[in-house]
Amino acid sequence: MSNHSFDRYDSVELGEAPQRKSSKKSSKKSQSHGAVATTAAGHGNGGGHGHDEIDPTQTKVPDWMLDIIEYVFKIRKHKTTVEMEIYTGAIQFISCLYVLPVVPFQMKRVGYIEESTCMATIITCAIGCIVGAFLTDMPLIIAPPTSVSIFFAVSMQQSGMSYKDGNAALLISGAGLALCGIFPPLGRFLTRLIPDGIQAGISVGIGLITALAGAIEVNLVVRGKYTILDMGELTPEVVTAIANLIIVAVLLHYHVKGAFCTGLIVGTFMWWIISEEWPHEVVGEPAVLADVGTLSNKNIALLIFNMFFLYVLTLNGLGRSLSDLAQLTKPNGAIPRGNFLFIVTGLTTMLSGYLSGPPVLISPESAAGIKAGAKTGLSTLVCGILFGISVFFAPIFAEVPAAGTAPLLIMVGVMMFGNCKRVDWADYKIAVPAYCVLFFIPFTYSILRGVAIGYVIYIMIGLFTGDMIQHIIDFGSNPMAVLFPPKTPAPLATQETLADEHEETGNEYSAVEEKQQQTFLGRTILNIQKVMDAQEMETGAIHTLEHM
Repeated sequence: MSNHSFDRYDSVELGEAPQRKSSKKSSKKSQSHGAVATTAAGHGNGGGHGHDEIDPTQTKVPDWMLDIIEYVFKIRKHKTTVEMEIYTGAIQFISCLYVLPVVPFQMKRVGYIEESTCMATIITCAIGCIVGAFLTDMPLIIAPPTSVSIFFAVSMQQSGMSYKDGNAALLISGAGLALCGIFPPLGRFLTRLIPDGIQAGISVGIGLITALAGAIEVNLVVRGKYTILDMGELTPEVVTAIANLIIVAVLLHYHVKGAFCTGLIVGTFMWWIISEEWPHEVVGEPAVLADVGTLSNKNIALLIFNMFFLYVLTLNGLGRSLSDLAQLTKPNGAIPRGNFLFIVTGLTTMLSGYLSGPPVLISPESAAGIKAGAKTGLSTLVCGILFGISVFFAPIFAEVPAAGTAPLLIMVGVMMFGNCKRVDWADYKIAVPAYCVLFFIPFTYSILRGVAIGYVIYIMIGLFTGDMIQHIIDFGSNPMAVLFPPKTPAPLATQETLADEHEETGNEYSAVEEKQQQTFLGRTILNIQKVMDAQEMETGAIHTLEHM
């Protein structure tokens, strides 16, 4: 799944950042990028986080240590400093900290032990970040995305699975993800099966179902008496959650780093004060529930396939967006060491499955550190070390109430809704299937059903417009080019508001006409339309002569 909704993070710093070296060139570059800051995540090396260039020589680290760090993380090559990478690593950790109580709380509904799952999440995040820092050298946090974890929990709940079935599913799907890293064309082929517009619809739909899950947690949305859904009563828990949601939104408006973490802390303490339900312990001995799981449920094969496919979509879309944001994407659109990213997340997901934890990929909150200036795996290493230290505080994370976590899930839905801009709404061949996907995912409470409905509609529309027939012809003439295409940047739909409404309409229909001319069926329809237009003009001329 591609995620381009990271624009809430800006260059506002927490504390004092390392000194920067300004120049006329960087100043002009910053000004030119300021107008397109909201779309920088999707335009490869043309985007960026708008920081001035950092002087790599301005560091207090000893030369011998700097040489070692340079050998591993290429600090000078990326024009950053050790201090900056440590600073941004702390920003990433604070921004991602909210997943520790949110994800285990969601998985508790299908039989997972909340404190044990929280411990497993911390351990896998720490190991994944540390290993990923050395293998990928990318400023990406290895952590469970909230939306993927909720999909995993909801799928298990709908199929009546136990946590042992979930462990086995994560072990097998994680192994498949690591295999995609060993054989990269496999991942590219699976991604190519679903067009970018439907991938965007999937992202939005997952965001909507995530927000719905958060609203249901605090009974803000309940089953209606005369309708399918209804608004719940304004209980103290609901009021606390709404107040917390407003706090997070205001913090994001002012580009405060760690806004989610701050909202989590404020909402949690507000509810503890109101309910007088304080945690019994703060520090505890690390303990996990290790189990390889079972394959007893008949629906486990479907869950494994769904999770594997969701992994590939998430890593391709989100990984590309974050790489673009950090200005690290290669000219051909490839993510640096992208195959190692698949391998690390696959192996980490397998470890998480063994420890009864959630699926572990890359976190969207990596954008916080990237916006602050993270460019290398050193920031990820710092984040992993901080995760390792927090392993002793798992009991307090397990005591975070729904009033603290629900607003964050709603905000995740808000962020993922930004993927709507990736859909070309003027092209109904893509717009209709994409809308069906994002509509049916929350209203059927199933990602699989929503995707299935949208994809079937996409195929049927393609058959009537001739696009699908053209794809079949292309596959028959050169199957290898279709199965394993060269790496090219993913196209993004751009929507510009034109001053002249007639000019906008004309441009839309001109673009549609150009696409139709590329297929045999499209050309036939256009010829029929031209004949009908000529007949109408001839009829109109005859009527005019008669009235004369």
